[in-house]
Amino acid sequence: MEKISKTIETMGIETSKEPGNCLWCGAVTAFKGVTCCDKCEKIEIERSKKTNAINNHRVLSSLSKIPYRFLDKQLDNMPESYEWQEEAKQMLLGKIKAFDYDRWRLPYLYGNKGSGKTTIATAAANTAMLKRGVSVYYVNVPMLLNNLNYYAEHQSEILAANMLILDDIGHHSINKRSSSVLFEMLNDRMNDKRGTLIISNFSIDELVEELLRSGLNRQTTGVIRDRILEMCDTMEVKGRNLRLEKVIEEG
Repeated sequence: MEKISKTIETMGIETSKEPGNCLWCGAVTAFKGVTCCDKCEKIEIERSKKTNAINNHRVLSSLSKIPYRFLDKQLDNMPESYEWQEEAKQMLLGKIKAFDYDRWRLPYLYGNKGSGKTTIATAAANTAMLKRGVSVYYVNVPMLLNNLNYYAEHQSEILAANMLILDDIGHHSINKRSSSVLFEMLNDRMNDKRGTLIISNFSIDELVEELLRSGLNRQTTGVIRDRILEMCDTMEVKGRNLRLEKVIEEG
């Protein structure tokens, strides 16, 4: 209340030593001229914080390149069909909570097609943007490697984001130039200790085989694997093919 009084005096508002009433809830205040009681002031401060967080989230979301259909996902409002992903959810919540001091070791999520890996990863990104003000950038790896001009145009955003999502790694052709881009991106993120959340249908060993099968030599494949293992904690996302189930259900 003393803080409010000083603010009011600074603003030149006339006050009285007689008790007054809060204009919001009607509670008795220390003196007339005070517009709200301590309780309402605290409520307004919290409301203002939430409003600022939401506005900040909107800005971060618009810059994140996360596909529109995933923008409404949050870890605390995952649909019931994802209840079996509780282990991954708790791991991601822990990573977000510890983001200030351990922001660079994010998961390498792998598992069956359609099991919800992208959904839970983007839900984690949205939660991090809303609750921690974390900048996020989403990249579909096959699109990036098939259009290297995209990387040239967006390299600064990709490398500077607090959290980078690399989706669908392994489902792409790769050549000497595109493998160089992939390695450069992973290496720069690792050296700057910036979190990179990777999504794949393949385990690390399976990813190595896919890269070798696509024509990449064993040495380059090895350094890409080493960067991923240095940056990420591997986690298998088990479960049904929810995408296929939805298609069947819709007929």
